[in-house]
Amino acid sequence: MSHRQYSAGTTLVELMVTIAILAILAAIAAPSLDQMARRSKLDADTERLQSALALARSEAMKRNVNVSIIPNNGNYSRGWQIVTDDAANLPNCSLSTTNGEVLLRVQDALSPNTALVSAKWGETGVTLDCNTPPDTVNACISFDARGAAVDTSGNVLVQAMCLRDNNNPDTTYRVIALNRTGQPYLLKVKN
Repeated sequence: MSHRQYSAGTTLVELMVTIAILAILAAIAAPSLDQMARRSKLDADTERLQSALALARSEAMKRNVNVSIIPNNGNYSRGWQIVTDDAANLPNCSLSTTNGEVLLRVQDALSPNTALVSAKWGETGVTLDCNTPPDTVNACISFDARGAAVDTSGNVLVQAMCLRDNNNPDTTYRVIALNRTGQPYLLKVKN
C-alpha cells in the first residue's frame, strides 16, 4: 500500500476561490450597510428634533413664557437655537437679551444627508405631503406658557416636519407632528 502525504496548507486555487467568494458577499452587503447607516443618522436627527420640541414646550410651561426654536439662517437643517421669546406674548423668532430673553440651548446642524421640511398637514381634508413643502415656512416654532405650539400671530400651530434622506427623499423619511396641544410625536410612515 502506498501512503500519500497531504499538505496541511491550502493551495493557491483554494485561496483565490475563497477571496472571490468574500468579494462577492462584500459587494452584495455594501449597499444595505450604507442604507442602514443613513437610516441610523436619520433616526438620530429625528430624535434630536423631537427632543428639542419637547424641551422647548416644557421650558415654556415651566417658565410661563413663550419659548421658540429658531433655525440657523432660516434653515433647521443647519441647526437651531432654543430661546425664551418675550415679545409681548407673540413670538418674534429672534433672541434679544435686552428684552430679557435667554438662550437655553444651541443645536448643531443635522447630518449632511438629512433635510428638514415643513409638511402641509393638520387642516381638514389635507393629506400629509412631505414631497411638496408649503409656500411659507414658519420663521420659528414657538410654544406658549400653556405648552401649545403657536405661530407669530399667536394662532395655534398644527404642523408636521419631515426629515428626509437627500439620496432617497421619497422613500426614506421620518415625520414629527405637533398636535393642537403642542405635543410632538412621531407619525408612522411606511419606510
